[in-house]
Amino acid sequence: MIQRLFTAKTATVRFDSKKNSNDVTILAQDVSTFDELRQGSSRELPFSARMGSLLTDNIKFKEIDELHQIRANIMVFYPVRRMAVETYMQLCAELLAAQIKQSAADTPITLAGPSRILKFRAQNCNIMKDRQLELTGDVVIDEYSPKTNAKTYTYRPDHAVIQVLADDDENAKIEMIAFEARWSRPDGTTGLAQQSVFQSLDLPRSVKKSLKPDVLSTVSDMPAILASPSDALTDLAKNLARKISKTYAGINAEINSRLVFGIGCIGLILIGSGLGIMLKGGHLLTAFGTSAIPAAILIICIMMGKNISNNRVAASGMSGIALMWAGLAILVVLTFLIYRKLLKN
Repeated sequence: MIQRLFTAKTATVRFDSKKNSNDVTILAQDVSTFDELRQGSSRELPFSARMGSLLTDNIKFKEIDELHQIRANIMVFYPVRRMAVETYMQLCAELLAAQIKQSAADTPITLAGPSRILKFRAQNCNIMKDRQLELTGDVVIDEYSPKTNAKTYTYRPDHAVIQVLADDDENAKIEMIAFEARWSRPDGTTGLAQQSVFQSLDLPRSVKKSLKPDVLSTVSDMPAILASPSDALTDLAKNLARKISKTYAGINAEINSRLVFGIGCIGLILIGSGLGIMLKGGHLLTAFGTSAIPAAILIICIMMGKNISNNRVAASGMSGIALMWAGLAILVVLTFLIYRKLLKN
């Protein structure tokens, strides 16, 4: 569903390639924006997003050293890291929602940022999609200066939305939007803001204490951290566990398939030489067809073994790896039989 539409006369796109991801920045000129409630315009507006590498997201495109690095630290692999961060952010959002619901009306939640400190309270908190929390029912937001700790504004919005986002370092950050907020200052100045946005806010300390030092360990320990996770969070955790198992199985299959194929090439050369000597007086196509059979056996065993390993969890993937090595064993037996016959003659 499109939430907001942007149009621009011209735009400049810049790609900043990194080791595990790409940062995309779009600088749009003469921008017009539309949504359900309002429309606006801007002379220049930047957009930025992070995307993974296009080719290296697949295990089969990785080098052997990279495969060993991923097996040692699964978070190096961008698809797994992306799913882990998404699950982590959903967990942070639900922990924050649980704290808001448990807090008393006179106990505000504190969100600290580089330029402001917010203390808010609300009667109701509903979890929405995309890691958003909707605050309703007598929402009060007090803004303080981080330098003097003095109150600068008080907002009383009709409702507010909190969204948990990931910053450039994939740490959890909070963005709060207050809608139709009546604001007041300590000097008595008042006003009405259609929309007030507060960005780059940190999680409350109580939520941070529940989290582990790294993303993956936090997600793995989710049952102990959050008593009643939502269905969305449970599905994310299951998909992450499935992705990790499939990645490990794919790494083992890829390493073994390359090793089997490399060793098998030596066997194919020996078999081809032996068959060439044995069938030197026969038809050319007969010799070629006969020599292609061992190669076909090896390739079929490797492909079947990789498919079996990739389509099962890592615990049962050894049957696919065994099939790869079985193809190599067949070549060894054929090589032994061919040269045994040649030595007898």
